[in-house]
Amino acid sequence: MSEQFKAYFDIQKVDSVKRIVYGKALVPDKVDFQKDTITKEDIEETAHNFLINLQKAYVELLNGNQKTRASEIGFMHKVFKGVGGFGYIVESYIDQDGSWVLATKISDSRVWDMIEKGEITGYSVGGRGKRIPIEEVT
Repeated sequence: MSEQFKAYFDIQKVDSVKRIVYGKALVPDKVDFQKDTITKEDIEETAHNFLINLQKAYVELLNGNQKTRASEIGFMHKVFKGVGGFGYIVESYIDQDGSWVLATKISDSRVWDMIEKGEITGYSVGGRGKRIPIEEVT
């Protein structure tokens, strides 16, 4: 059975001139709010799949043809201009520690104001996965 999860990570850098925020979307082996962790290998797979599905969602939304689950990304995040989006992912990479780092250019002034006021302080990653119990180290 697939269970939902959510993780939060702080914004690490804000470029006020370019209106870009930078932060880690996933960090390997860090315990999240649901007491879950993710491996470096799973982070890389997740990042790649997200970007592939984001592109598929963009094409589907442009064509008005939302047939796959990829379309859900567009609706959840509303990242597409003309659909009420808040911004665009302008960088995505896996750092030397295995963390997934994103840079997002914020196009929505209301969202940018919330970032500057400290009301939005980080990235939130949600998804579905199979939970495997972590064996306690003695």
